Amino acid sequence: MRFCHLLVFVLITVSAYAQFTDSFDDEDFSQDPQWLGDAEEFQVDIYRQLRLNNLAPGTNNESHLSVASTVALEAVWEFKVGFDGLSSSGLSNSNKMLVYLISDQANLESDPQGYYVLIGGTLDEISLYSTLAGKLIDGPDGVTASSSGLFSIRVTRSQTGQWELQTDNSGGQNLSLVGTAVNTDFISSSFFGVLCD
Repeated sequence: MRFCHLLVFVLITVSAYAQFTDSFDDEDFSQDPQWLGDAEEFQVDIYRQLRLNNLAPGTNNESHLSVASTVALEAVWEFKVGFDGLSSSGLSNSNKMLVYLISDQANLESDPQGYYVLIGGTLDEISLYSTLAGKLIDGPDGVTASSSGLFSIRVTRSQTGQWELQTDNSGGQNLSLVGTAVNTDFISSSFFGVLCD
């Protein structure tokens, strides 16, 4: 069985208060905060990691979870994402993760509008996208195919729409700048979440 796991989700606004933080220390994602979506397809494992557990080899399913979040401007999103049970070339267009920083709806499988970080995909990249404008920050191709499968990611957005994407492709705290962009397609949010394909 193949697994992708989300190690830690942290969302902090620049104004020094956290709208939500979830390290899954309570071994639960149904409250404090409450994640919605395909709950039966996820679990918190013994390492307190949110894990997708529905993918048997050869399946092609989407699974998502989202949490209420109105942060859209003057914000920092930080999270770690890992993939295990995959070969180094295991990520592809049909084996990827989209982390929606800003979404207008809870159901991430029905064409939400907002911003997301693509991890994997055809180009094995970590890049920032707008659902209206397309790719905003183009991460290096091949990075998810040639790494340990554990990534630390930080995205910041200023009040004026200046975006910055940083990653550590070993899952540590040594973040490097991937790129910057300016975009104001969406200035409000209702949800944050993850879509695994």
